[in-house]
Amino acid sequence: MTESLKNDYRLCEELGRGQFGIIHRCISLNSGESFACKSIDKRLLCDSTDRECIEKEPKILRVLGGNANIIQIHRLYEDENWLHMIIDLCDGPDLFEQISKRSGFDLHPID
Repeated sequence: MTESLKNDYRLCEELGRGQFGIIHRCISLNSGESFACKSIDKRLLCDSTDRECIEKEPKILRVLGGNANIIQIHRLYEDENWLHMIIDLCDGPDLFEQISKRSGFDLHPID
């Protein structure tokens, strides 16, 4: 973990895990506000396509910033081995689990 991340946030419990990294709840040492920290282990990236996707994600989140329905990126920390994104903490049920329970979502507008 980068030193500046350690100076700005306290990592708490693990919220999820994916192919390339882990998401933790974190707390800003400055404001006390809770966020999520998505930490990607760049050593696990397999090819240039993986690297390109990881590089694009923060850029896309910044471009879409300000939309109430899109997770906001607040800070970005990077060192040789890790990329850490401080993003909005989304409380509530996991979308994948909800879709699995319902066998999908009806995408038709409600009349």
